[in-house]
Amino acid sequence: MIRRLLLGILCAAAVGAPRSLAAQRGEISILGGIVHSPGVEFDRVLRGSNLGPPLYVRQRGERSAGPAIGAAATFAIRGHVFAELGVMHHGVERAISATGLGDESGPFLITNRYKGALTTLWAGPSYRVVDREWTALSAVLAPTVIVMTGDAFSTETVFHNFPSSNTTIGVLLGVRGRHWLNDRVGVQASLDDVIWTFPLAPHNADGTPFAPLSSRKTPPQHDLRLHLGLALRLR
Repeated sequence: MIRRLLLGILCAAAVGAPRSLAAQRGEISILGGIVHSPGVEFDRVLRGSNLGPPLYVRQRGERSAGPAIGAAATFAIRGHVFAELGVMHHGVERAISATGLGDESGPFLITNRYKGALTTLWAGPSYRVVDREWTALSAVLAPTVIVMTGDAFSTETVFHNFPSSNTTIGVLLGVRGRHWLNDRVGVQASLDDVIWTFPLAPHNADGTPFAPLSSRKTPPQHDLRLHLGLALRLR
């Protein structure tokens, strides 16, 4: 429900943005940069087979990120309070390692790598700590929707390590600095921490648990994003 509401807000904003932005100190930024993922995504012990005596296997997932591109729009609400709507997209690689069946405390014997992508959409308030004619410094706190796509998150390729849902909710904490080169064009630097988690597929087709309840969700993920870009004033 929350995901649908946030997506609806973003879609409605995209339709009405051009006209309303110009009237409310609207600014648009085009961004590119890098993302630093947390490394270990999960580390859990699963039951490897439902036939015969229980045999367990330890599996660990690691995620690395590639270059990111995106865009954001901001407009004034009141005083130093602005609203920010944005989208960011970047590729990822998930490496999933496993021990031998029945040797969950042993070394990892195999590692498979899968490509995928993450798309983050956010909408929330931005407070202008500094709001001068040529310089602006903002702090952002916004709920996010994270969409996971590609083989890295597909049940056909990663089996029980795929997310139970390909969309999840997170929160974005960020700071932005802008310097205007003239009345319309400026440059921007951004640093964000996107905090999120997602449920891993919890059950076999017959309902038998793959893993203990505590292992069916990734620990909080901190994706650090550093971006540079071009900012445009709409007047």
